[in-house]
Amino acid sequence: MTNLKVIGVQHLGHFEFTGIEGGFGEGKRAMTVKDIAAIHGKEVKYINKQINTNRRRFINGVDLIDCLSSSDELRERFIDGVDLTDFKTGSSNELVLAQLFSKAEIGNANNLFILSERGYSKLLKILEDETAWEIYDQLVDGYFAMREEINKKLPTDPMEILRLVFDANDNTNEKVGQLDSRIVELEKNKPLSPSDYGYINRLVSQRVNNVIKERHLEPTKEQRSQLYQDINSEIKKIARVPNRMQLRDRHYDMVIDFIVNWQPSTATMTLINQMENEEGLN
Repeated sequence: MTNLKVIGVQHLGHFEFTGIEGGFGEGKRAMTVKDIAAIHGKEVKYINKQINTNRRRFINGVDLIDCLSSSDELRERFIDGVDLTDFKTGSSNELVLAQLFSKAEIGNANNLFILSERGYSKLLKILEDETAWEIYDQLVDGYFAMREEINKKLPTDPMEILRLVFDANDNTNEKVGQLDSRIVELEKNKPLSPSDYGYINRLVSQRVNNVIKERHLEPTKEQRSQLYQDINSEIKKIARVPNRMQLRDRHYDMVIDFIVNWQPSTATMTLINQMENEEGLN
């Protein structure tokens, strides 16, 4: 079994906790019950109670380590060579242990649990609170998936170091470029605001009425409908959308300019004249 090692403050979303490595295997991550309780908004004694009530479900050294259990052969687990049990009796080993527990916490505790990924997954099933469901994916896939690369050596050759730097910059630039493209795409496909859509509707009605006045028309309801069909059809055509509800923010200026200058097509005016002639014959 490998020794426990405090690796510093870790972040999971807006949660902050002390990261631990080792104890359950080299490079494997672990968490204290104190941090788990804080994440779930519970008291430590509540989490400890849930663990103790279901203790048969947890395997010592695989799922959890109870640093203070007198009946636990693993109580002599070390953090960088420091015996946890020594600190409870007031030894000078607090330099490392203070990163995990205060003197009061150790002095008053019956249990000081540290859970592995497997152990915490079991605890989530026991808790089954809203937070457990919310954080399960990101905690297991994020924090516990971040394995330290053992014995990974940085290059010492200057050219190799430069190559790594340039590769990192290229990857960063590529990701920034992809992000910029996504932002541009989102902007292009942003729907019209209700106020902009309402303005287009009013402008269409205003333009149809102006054309009627300019051409001295006295349209029937059916003839007026032909004018609206004409302008709406042309708007959909230039914007390449199946209906006006599909207009996007990128279409706005083009559509406004088109409406202001719209004139009914020759075909529409011919149809209106035919209707007028038919009306005269009747």
